[in-house]
This record gives sequence, structure tokens and C-alpha cells, in this order.
Amino acid sequence: MKNLFVFLPAFFAGRIMDPGLLAGTGIAFTAFCLVASAAYIVNDARDRKMDRRHPVKRDRPLAADLVSVRAAAAAAALLGGFGLVLAFQLRPPSFLLIGLYLLMNLAYSLGLKHIPVLDVIIVAFGYVIRIYVGGVVGGVEISRWIVALSFLLVLFLAVGKRREDVLLLTGSGLVTRRAAGSYRPFVDAATAALALILLVAYSVYAVSSGAAQRFQSERLYLTTVFVLLGILRYLHLTCIRKESADPTELLYGDPCMKAALLGWIVTFAVIIYRG
Repeated sequence: MKNLFVFLPAFFAGRIMDPGLLAGTGIAFTAFCLVASAAYIVNDARDRKMDRRHPVKRDRPLAADLVSVRAAAAAAALLGGFGLVLAFQLRPPSFLLIGLYLLMNLAYSLGLKHIPVLDVIIVAFGYVIRIYVGGVVGGVEISRWIVALSFLLVLFLAVGKRREDVLLLTGSGLVTRRAAGSYRPFVDAATAALALILLVAYSVYAVSSGAAQRFQSERLYLTTVFVLLGILRYLHLTCIRKESADPTELLYGDPCMKAALLGWIVTFAVIIYRG
């Protein structure tokens, strides 16, 4: 699901149904799936001992000793290699960006994830790379607003996920992430601040003359209600009900989150493709 960000430039350009553009973007999407899978395997291999302490992550194949480290390393090499070979079929900048994404995530797994704040910045930057690859592949102009808002959204969600590690550390003393202790003093404030910044930034964008001119509509502000619903619901689930902060799990499990995302997509699509 994360790799669907590569389709955002085509969607916002009103060309999501363009067969030629979709073909190239589909290749980029597949390449990202392969490369990201390789990076996740490396990360799980590095974290397998710590994951055994986590109530959910302990069931992952490497943490549960269902797969050997040697077999995982071979799978990661194959997936990463195939992903890069596929990316090589794209325009050179796309290949370089996907290569950068892989190197950045390997560096993250090998140590950068233990540096508070830098870890979530890297996660958010990975989504920015996906957007730029989607734009380069399709020859689509990328809006600075879309890049900035996507970065803020992922940063907000990434900090929210760190809160789960802080709760495990505080409630049961489980250290499931080395940087969790460093997040404990400010994770709630950071989550709230990012939620506010994201909502204000999106609201400003939705009523801006640039957005109205780009989409030939002044009704973009209607999508703000779904952004507000999604942000507040996420905060309610993670901060009040203390459920999993994983956005994917919440999206699949919570009807309200599904409604917010679907409502935003449909409303935006009607505005862009109404003609």
C-alpha cells in the first residue's frame, strides 16, 4: 500500500487513466515493491532479537526462527537485485532515485534508525522519493504542495508509531526500539504539533489560488473535512483508545478511517476528473 504513493503525480495531474503513463508507473511501483521488500527483510534480520520481545512483531518469520538469516539474506539480495534491474528499464533519474531509496533504507536498518527524529525523517523522505519517481516516470510536473503535505503526513504517522514503542516501554518495560526512551519526553507533544501543522497546511493549500487554478475548481476546500476526520480519528485511536499506531492496521480495521480515506479520494477525483 505504501508504494501506491508513486501513482500520486498521475492522479493529481488528471492522467491516472492514461495507459502509457500507467504502464511506466506500474513498472516503478513493482520495482519499489521489490526493493522495499529487500529493505524490510534486512531490517527484520537486524531487529529479530528485539522483535522477540514485541507482542506482535515476535510472530514475524525471522523473529520466530521460521526462516534462517542466511535464507533471508539470499531473498533480500534477489528481491533487491530484481528491483534494480526493473528500475533500470525506466528513465535514468528514476533508477538513481530508487537506488537512493534502497541505500537510504539499508543505512536506516544498519544504524540510522537508532537516532531519534532522524529515523522518522528518513521514513518520510522515502515517500517523497516515491512521489518524485512517479513524476519522473510519467513526465508529470510535481507540485511542491503535494510533496510537502505528503512529507508532513508520513512524518505525523511515523511519530505516532513511535508512541506505541514508548507505551510498551512505559507500561511493561519492554524495549522494542532503542530510540524509544528518547521519544518518551516529547512524543505526545510532537504528534499533536504535527497534526496541527498538517491540518493548517492542508487547509491553506485547499483554499489557495494556486490549487484552484491547477484543478480548475474552487471546491477543493470540501476535501478538508475528510483530512480533519482522518487526523482526529487517528489521534483518538492511538492516544485515547491506545490501539496500534500502525496506519495500515488502523485503516483496515477501523470503518471511520476507511470512510475518511475513501471520502477524500472520491471527492478529489470528482473535482479533478469531473470533465
